[in-house]
Amino acid sequence: MPFNPGASTSRTPADQTATDTTTYENNGYGAIASIPCTLTPGATGRVMVMWSGDQTSNATAQTHTMQMVYGTGAAPANNTAVSGTAIGGEVAWVSLTGQLRTPFSIAYLITGLTLGTTYYFDIACKSSAGNVALKNVNFLAFEV
Repeated sequence: MPFNPGASTSRTPADQTATDTTTYENNGYGAIASIPCTLTPGATGRVMVMWSGDQTSNATAQTHTMQMVYGTGAAPANNTAVSGTAIGGEVAWVSLTGQLRTPFSIAYLITGLTLGTTYYFDIACKSSAGNVALKNVNFLAFEV
């Protein structure tokens, strides 16, 4: 039986507008018209999702929390109420004096996705106070 690696995608989406809310909001990566962070599984329905980039803050002592989400249908826009299915654990970072930018990397294996259905992928973020943003984001998704 020949090896079928399935679907894969790699994106470097544009930086999105910062969030300043204490409740989760989507970054809108699945809704970026020119390079949406989407994937249509065609072989296994098991998709490894990876994100990396920088977390930034505009002030000291803010807690920035993020969580990966995915879904089907119309992808949510930047700074809209969180939608989709949350996956993986929450990742939190507290900005420190002189350290208002730090790298991040998160990954999760999703199983049971429907073959032939397009899924959007996003990162939801919230802040304890002030503005936090993701910069220089890289997205990778592939079927395993």
